[in-house]
Amino acid sequence: MTQNTQGVRKVGIIIFLENNLAAGIEFYKTLGLTMTFSLPDKWAEFEVGDIKIGLCPTDHEPFDRHSGIVFEVD
Repeated sequence: MTQNTQGVRKVGIIIFLENNLAAGIEFYKTLGLTMTFSLPDKWAEFEVGDIKIGLCPTDHEPFDRHSGIVFEVD
């Protein structure tokens, strides 16, 4: 059996779609997180340890059911 040396190393970023990006940013700031990157009205990033949280605006429903996870691989 051949061993695969490529695989998931860690979670790179968790993405949450926000119907109100400004409110989402304020929510994470109230949790004590610092925004590390942003593109006005398009994207915002926060870090928790070595995991990034990305906020992406959307106007599609359902607003409370979309998320994503990005794996970093070798």
